[in-house]
Amino acid sequence: MAAKPPNKIHVFTEEGKLEGYLHLEVDESIPPVVLPVRKVPLAVKEPLKAELDRLVGMGVLKKVDRPTSWTLSIGSCKGAKRKNLSLH
Repeated sequence: MAAKPPNKIHVFTEEGKLEGYLHLEVDESIPPVVLPVRKVPLAVKEPLKAELDRLVGMGVLKKVDRPTSWTLSIGSCKGAKRKNLSLH
């Protein structure tokens, strides 16, 4: 495991949802950006779907079936030393 950066608090110790109320401030002068859809390699497609379904089942992600102003462009990574798929 990599060393923690100095002066940083490690908030996340495991997967899940943060408890309590979270307040985020957004600079309204900066317009939102929606990036184009990324192609998913065929070899990663099923593991990616399984991971997304798992995160939806845990309540970490919420599936939506309509356009939304909140989007996240994801990338996936699965290396030779990693058993699990990593989303970033």
